[in-house]
Amino acid sequence: GGTCVNVGCVPSKYLLESSHRYFYPQHPFFPGVGAISPNLNFQNVMDGVRKLVKRFRETKYKKVLAPYPNVDVYEAKGRCKSPTEVEVLDGNVKTFKARNVIIATGSRPTAPPIEGLKEVGYITSDSVWNLDEMPKRLAVIGGGAIGLELGQAFLHFGSEVTVVEALPRIMGAAEPEISEMLQNKLSGEGMKFQIKARINRVDSVNGVKTLEVVSEKGKSKIEVDEILVATGR
Repeated sequence: GGTCVNVGCVPSKYLLESSHRYFYPQHPFFPGVGAISPNLNFQNVMDGVRKLVKRFRETKYKKVLAPYPNVDVYEAKGRCKSPTEVEVLDGNVKTFKARNVIIATGSRPTAPPIEGLKEVGYITSDSVWNLDEMPKRLAVIGGGAIGLELGQAFLHFGSEVTVVEALPRIMGAAEPEISEMLQNKLSGEGMKFQIKARINRVDSVNGVKTLEVVSEKGKSKIEVDEILVATGR
């Protein structure tokens, strides 16, 4: 497990707050407050994300468990040898017996079965933290909380962001009024939306990734440098 500290809310909030500090000084809300243009080093931002995750993993997990004499932590691969036995592989094979075994290994992001997507390549909310170069154009597949949060962060850093959502509105689990207000807010900041849209296929030519999108308005193509898949886990 450990989604929150490793690839979830901890790194995403750091990234989002960093992007706010860069974006909002350039777009002041109050009359009489002039715009300023901060410098941006995206690689340094991502290095900061990774350092924070490493520090929190140490202080919020390992050190929290250390004072408990009846808790042993093994950083290794494990497998269930039987319903009551767990084998730990950390160079030497150790076998532990227990009446009950809890499996809490977390989940992985899912990707829709879009033709060409796997071959072209994409990032998810798990792998986005490995980026060192900001994509100039980003397509986000999925208009839920994760896609919009990461999409806004990249938008604020200067990426051209297009969100493709299959449902009639973004944040489909929220009240319609919330979806509308949020889309208006993000559109006002420059985010583009393809709502009630389906992606037929994805291609790549000379490093440019192209999404063929079908919606009520007909067929269209979106050319981007990177694709973020945020359709759930």
